[in-house]
Amino acid sequence: MNLRKEYEMKIDPKGRASVPKGVRESLTETFGASELVVVRMVTNDFSGLWVFPPEMHQKFQEKLAATPANNKAALKRIYDYHEAISFDSLGRLPLPRRFRSWASLDGDGPSGKDIVVIHKNDRLEIWDLTTYDKVLAADRAVLSVDQSFVDSLDER
Repeated sequence: MNLRKEYEMKIDPKGRASVPKGVRESLTETFGASELVVVRMVTNDFSGLWVFPPEMHQKFQEKLAATPANNKAALKRIYDYHEAISFDSLGRLPLPRRFRSWASLDGDGPSGKDIVVIHKNDRLEIWDLTTYDKVLAADRAVLSVDQSFVDSLDER
């Protein structure tokens, strides 16, 4: 079963992203990942970060290599920036400054920056909370399901 869970967390003033214990354990148990790879990404014209276990990062690279030529230049410019990171002793991910800057994850008050950590089967996504709300609004604007289809789900 493919599960996707969202967590509202914080990045502290030193750029370390909190990640729920269960998510860290899942990455370790499933992939044996002590080191991860952070990649900058753009979705719906909004910038965020994807964090992969090495095995899934390799699969991601293979998918990029198979991308049609008209998308390769843009993807290469995004993807050329990636870096290995590891959880610290308190289970936080230290995100490099240039990645935080790319994804608007710097700033806010003395207690840190509000973020959303999305746990997907093959990666984590890290978004600034305000940006993620805009991503959801953009999705809502372009996605709609015909009410008759929704009604048909109740029919037997």
